[in-house]
Amino acid sequence: MSETPWSCPICGLPLSRRGDSLLCPSRHCFDVARQGYVNLLRRPSDTLYEDRSLFAARRAVWRAGFFDPVIRAVRERLPDGFLLDAGCGEGSLLGALREESRPCAGVDLSRAAVRMAASAYRDIPFAVADVCSLPLAAGAAACVVNMLTPANYAEFARVLRPGGRLIKLVPNAQHLAQIRSLAGKAPYTREAETTLEGFSRLFRLTERTCVRYEVECGAELASLVFRMTPLTAGETAPACGPMCVTVDITLLVGEAPDGESAAAAIVV
Repeated sequence: MSETPWSCPICGLPLSRRGDSLLCPSRHCFDVARQGYVNLLRRPSDTLYEDRSLFAARRAVWRAGFFDPVIRAVRERLPDGFLLDAGCGEGSLLGALREESRPCAGVDLSRAAVRMAASAYRDIPFAVADVCSLPLAAGAAACVVNMLTPANYAEFARVLRPGGRLIKLVPNAQHLAQIRSLAGKAPYTREAETTLEGFSRLFRLTERTCVRYEVECGAELASLVFRMTPLTAGETAPACGPMCVTVDITLLVGEAPDGESAAAAIVV
């Protein structure tokens, strides 16, 4: 936590560790929770994603190897230097990507998710924060990863060093199609194309790759996959039998612009 280039969400000045708190030169103070994370939101969040059972199911799905090909694809594209997982959830992706020699941190709007992440990965700094106002110094990151969550490209450009890398993961039409069908939800439509419109305004697209595969899920894993996604929030999981579930994700890789980023945030 002490070596992470956090910045104060109130005044933007650097934060440094003082005992069990982070303190900026203007004396704005943020306590580090006993689990090891810090809350850097300026105001309480009304996020719907505070369901611990959702994140517990998601962690179990990650640990079952459901996203292993996605992990490999992201890892192969990581540059050297500081890595930020923007929208880190309960920390499984960042936990899988971490290396002893690579500084990294994760942020998410959900306090429940960040608390779980910090408890599981004590050696990784985590903060409750909004991707629309990242509490990170300008130019501090070599890479930002943003998987299946909202993005703010102006903020990503600000915290990335010139020429830094953004890896954005977007669901394709067949992603979790079997689970969406069980939940009575329509397939994803034009997610990658819509995302690319905002992405390309600030980042030079260097790669667009599809990662698609099938996972044979037993009844227990299928039930966990059903419960791990916000699209089924508040719904009772049906009796899931063994099924084949599709993972269908586009990786967009982009290069950050040189100079100052655009002032207006572009959110997708």
